[in-house]
Amino acid sequence: MQPESSQSRAVLLRSTLDGKVFLGCMADASGKVHAGLELRVQCADVLKNTSLAGRVFLSNAMLDDRWQRQVRAFEQMGTAYTISCGWETTHPLPTFLDVASQAPVHPRDDRTGTRWELC
Repeated sequence: MQPESSQSRAVLLRSTLDGKVFLGCMADASGKVHAGLELRVQCADVLKNTSLAGRVFLSNAMLDDRWQRQVRAFEQMGTAYTISCGWETTHPLPTFLDVASQAPVHPRDDRTGTRWELC
């Protein structure tokens, strides 16, 4: 399955307090779609626009802890399948998507060539 154009956009289903939920699918190497799914992405920019952000000190550690508790809650509910990728507890490299080549891009420091890391 190929995107309609380089202007294709992710379909946002909803925003939560600390993330966004996108429409996704489980597909095989040939592009055949086998199941639809929700792709949850931690995204603090949603939170900064809430009244909570003005009342509570927010840190990366606090937000990560909240996210990990949500993951455990989904797993314990047992009402839906969850697919773990490891990023629930370990930060992945910052990644951008090159839509034209359909490939991930991991930014590097121009001077040292070192990949960026989340802190």
